[in-house]
Amino acid sequence: MSWSKGRKILFIGLAILAIGAFVGYKILYKPHKKTIDQKAAFVGNSEDFKKQVAQNQLKWQNAIVELKGKVTNLDKQGFSLNESIFCQLEDSLMIQKIKPQMAITVKGRFIGYDDLLEEIKLDQCIVR
Repeated sequence: MSWSKGRKILFIGLAILAIGAFVGYKILYKPHKKTIDQKAAFVGNSEDFKKQVAQNQLKWQNAIVELKGKVTNLDKQGFSLNESIFCQLEDSLMIQKIKPQMAITVKGRFIGYDDLLEEIKLDQCIVR
């Protein structure tokens, strides 16, 4: 069975297109990085981090931070750390293990500063 030149080019073109589509799919739909697997850009207490954010808020945008502090407020979505940092938990069932006035270390992603509430916002938080 002899293939003509046109069929060979078509077959090679379709093979290249299929490989390109597969690679493109893997790049676009790769899994998200988990907070626990990422290295923290800041490790320390919550008061020191609050001073750092006051100096340059954009520097910390989407950065992973690990903060120590005392739980001052609890709600369904998360908790407040030292009355100035709101931590939204990655696993909502973890809120049951947290008690007011408990000293904890939390690792999460900085998403911004709320001027109205004067509060730093973290999401994807995990308790260490």
